Amino acid sequence: MPITQSFRRWALSAVVLMSLSVPGLVGQAIHADSVAAASTASIPSFTPQPNFTEAGFVLPGSRKLSDARKSIERAAEKGDVAAQVNLAVFYMNGWGTRQNYAAALYWFQSAAKSGNALAHTNLGILYFNGWGVTRDYDEAARNFLFAADHGETGAMINLGYLSDGGLGTTKDQAAAAKWYRQAAKRGDPLGQNNLADLYLRGEGVEQSDTAAFDWFQKAATQQ
Repeated sequence: MPITQSFRRWALSAVVLMSLSVPGLVGQAIHADSVAAASTASIPSFTPQPNFTEAGFVLPGSRKLSDARKSIERAAEKGDVAAQVNLAVFYMNGWGTRQNYAAALYWFQSAAKSGNALAHTNLGILYFNGWGVTRDYDEAARNFLFAADHGETGAMINLGYLSDGGLGTTKDQAAAAKWYRQAAKRGDPLGQNNLADLYLRGEGVEQSDTAAFDWFQKAATQQ
């Protein structure tokens, strides 16, 4: 039976935290938000998670977000790249401090100068969404490409998204399929979903309900 349900393709639209070792903070940091629908070039506003522990950190005892931010800032100022990325995320979301896009941009750029792929992904997301900067898909793509070439799956998905929608580049769904596939093969559920949707619609790849079902199933098992 052919698949008839209509799916949508998605792009990572949230700044991403890194795991790090800072006194008083434990845990594996994860995406600070979910995703945005890729059926339109308009990306919804970022909404941070209200409970900081849901973002992957655990604050022991009575420690506050402001305490955590100060600990991370001290590490960032000493050149800890993971701390620089996370400090930028704190400033982006106003965690333990006032929201400050300029400070977020500064710390993402600092980490990116060290060649950190996740910092480049996050810079790409700032330009992709126009958060604290003028929206610039070309600059987003440059940062995503660096990160993707260094194995960052979120960047692969967003490069696919840019090609998929013709944002800052010529619309090329074969190129979109290439980037989605690279992320999908690394086990990323967004990449798997997007590749499945291309197969479902026969866009950029030869139409195949079987391949669409297989990739949708793989994505679903990881949700």
